[in-house]
Amino acid sequence: MIPQAKTLTLRDGREAVLKSPEVSDAASMLDFLKKTAGESNNLLRRPHEVTLSLMEEADFLRQLLDDPRRFMLNAVVGEDLAGNVSVYPVGTRERVRHRAGVGIAVRQQYWGQGLGKRLMQAATEQARELGYEQLELTVYADNARGLALYKALGFETWGHTKNACKMDDGSYRDDVYMGLFL
Repeated sequence: MIPQAKTLTLRDGREAVLKSPEVSDAASMLDFLKKTAGESNNLLRRPHEVTLSLMEEADFLRQLLDDPRRFMLNAVVGEDLAGNVSVYPVGTRERVRHRAGVGIAVRQQYWGQGLGKRLMQAATEQARELGYEQLELTVYADNARGLALYKALGFETWGHTKNACKMDDGSYRDDVYMGLFL
């Protein structure tokens, strides 16, 4: 699905364009995945786990754009892919078609600019228009910035998973399962 593009102003005055990626964006998407994975321990993957080829990423984007129940919004500042958010169905069966998952990543240099909030607001609005009734996500329990953002947007804690992620140093991080009724 391809949502309508829109322009917004960041806190520092720069403009960001929120728009769907195109198949031709495959290389910049792979670069973004590797960069965000290396900038923060708050994402599930590590840079070396971004293993899709350029053709595989292009195929993924093609399928995404053709799927009426999934979408992605990229935030582009100048020529820089600053962040993105994606919404995807939890499942296709009738009993779960009302549920969608949401995932977000923002480049560290854009943290504190209101971009994450604006991406999540746009994703929520679009999910509602697609007929989803609730959005779901997981966030590490010690990710204070993420938790504050999601709570400010109305997400509620629905549960926890102990030791959900094992870090490189052998320590564990718990997941907080959150949801928002649309």
